[in-house]
Amino acid sequence: MKVPAAWLSPTTVKSLILQIAVQSWPLLAVSFFANLILAICESITFVVIFCAVILLQSPFLSPASQSLLPIGELFGDFSRGQQFAWLLLAAFFLQLLMSCSRYAAGLSAHWLAARCQAQILPTVHRHLLSLSLSCIARFRLSYLVNVVGRAPFSVQTPIYEYERIVSNSLLVIVYLVFLIWLDYKLAIVAICMGMLIAYSQRLLQSPISHASRKQLELSRQMGVSMLEDLQLLRLLHSSSSLSHSELHIRKCGKDLEKSMVRLSFLSQFLEPISELLPFLAITIIGAFSWILYHGNGERLIPNLVVFVLIIQRLNSRLTSIGSSLNRLAENEPALEDLADVLNPVGKEFRRVGGLPFKGLFSRIDIEDVSFAYEVAEGPSLVHINLRIPMGSKTALVGRSGSGKSTLVDLLVGLHAPTSGRIAVDGTDLQTLDLDQWQNHLGVVSQDVLLIHGSVSANIAFGLSGVTSDQISEAARLADADAFILDLPSGYDTVVGDRGMRLSGGQRQRLSLARALLRRPQLLILDEATSALDSLSETRIIKTIKQVFSQITILSVAHRLSSISDADLIIVLDQGKVVEQGDHPELMQLNGLYATLWRLQATQSSIER
Repeated sequence: MKVPAAWLSPTTVKSLILQIAVQSWPLLAVSFFANLILAICESITFVVIFCAVILLQSPFLSPASQSLLPIGELFGDFSRGQQFAWLLLAAFFLQLLMSCSRYAAGLSAHWLAARCQAQILPTVHRHLLSLSLSCIARFRLSYLVNVVGRAPFSVQTPIYEYERIVSNSLLVIVYLVFLIWLDYKLAIVAICMGMLIAYSQRLLQSPISHASRKQLELSRQMGVSMLEDLQLLRLLHSSSSLSHSELHIRKCGKDLEKSMVRLSFLSQFLEPISELLPFLAITIIGAFSWILYHGNGERLIPNLVVFVLIIQRLNSRLTSIGSSLNRLAENEPALEDLADVLNPVGKEFRRVGGLPFKGLFSRIDIEDVSFAYEVAEGPSLVHINLRIPMGSKTALVGRSGSGKSTLVDLLVGLHAPTSGRIAVDGTDLQTLDLDQWQNHLGVVSQDVLLIHGSVSANIAFGLSGVTSDQISEAARLADADAFILDLPSGYDTVVGDRGMRLSGGQRQRLSLARALLRRPQLLILDEATSALDSLSETRIIKTIKQVFSQITILSVAHRLSSISDADLIIVLDQGKVVEQGDHPELMQLNGLYATLWRLQATQSSIER
């Protein structure tokens, strides 16, 4: 299907984040100016420390020191003790202002991350639900669950890490400017040592990033395998496959262990290197300072103290920037997976809009319809021509794989015919508003889909403003009211994931009640009563016809005894209509239908 206009732009997750960030410019401004104030306060703090060290080693600020520090002239009339007290007070208020700045910067970053999640995650949800069923079937469900599950973290990580990079980069600039202002010769030595430290860390960070990506991939594979095992739990329990699954997970665990050990080896090696290199830099700077100042304590001690402090801070900030870059690299695969899911190129979407549909008044015509899931696989339906009158009961029968469910999917609107058309009262179904058409349908399939919620929530799924009386009435029509009232909490009983606490027949009755609650004009039963006995099925259909006198029923049945009273029986074989008529006509024809009927009758007599 053609991509909707809303998805034509080549949008990526990063561009979405950037777009939201630009729209939220006040938050960006707060974050930037808070980090700028933080950097300025940090630089003033070094000035205060420098002054304090000078005061600690001499009775007054010498003219030479005052020429280095303009701030010293402000304290010319104060005693040494008063000067030191003012410096301590200034240091305290600077730290208070820095704490407030960090809080404002962190709050704005978290606020922006929350806003990105609030806008991007619904976009991901809307995008996935907009994909056609054939398109969504190309993805492994466990893969999509994994991508969506990691989406909140993968979206917020760039916000947090870029805020840290900006903050630390401003501080690095402040440190370098202050070093140059203090003594450009020592600054050159410090910058060279800082580059050596950064380069040494970078040599280790590259394999660490690679090892992190490997660990992430192995963790994802293990998570996907475990999720698939939970989805196939019934099959694993019933086919004695638990040991095979356990061996597979154990192997995944061993591979993950090796990857984690390698990552730990590299990351743990980085920490002592990061501690040793700054100490080496401090040692070299200390020796160079002694030579530069010829052992003059008045200049040597304040400069060396501040230099040592700045080198430690500089190393911490450079390490933090490197860690942020690593985390961004580790998060890149998650963003790429999310962007791949969101990329509209090559994907088909559910049809949106169309002519308004007010209801079925006459008939549904299937005119020369053919359909193929994939061109290379050949057609599933070939030149189907049918007419379903309003208020009739029509049945589709045939061997497995004959195209019955495919024809139902075309009627529901889940797929579009490859050729031909389905006309509703003369109007092509592909031109009608799909949502309005489906609002007039009640679809019950053999594969019952239930949510982990109460009985009432499952019956009223997808509807709003439904009363308890309406839910009870729908359950009564589906012959479900009796067993529901016998449940521990009645209609408030939680049915479990996919209704695992209920029997097959009970799940089918709930699914039928859900369809009837919509008061449909066309009720489609796709092997929907296979878990019910013939008497129950006949009683339910009879009750439905009495309550909804004009309802049109299309039934796909494997048990032929359940559709012997149908107005029209369509027999499909290899995607073609080979017979049609009512039960007596088809039995007299003595074709495929009669053969299937006799075969089932023989099996029933043997079972009895």
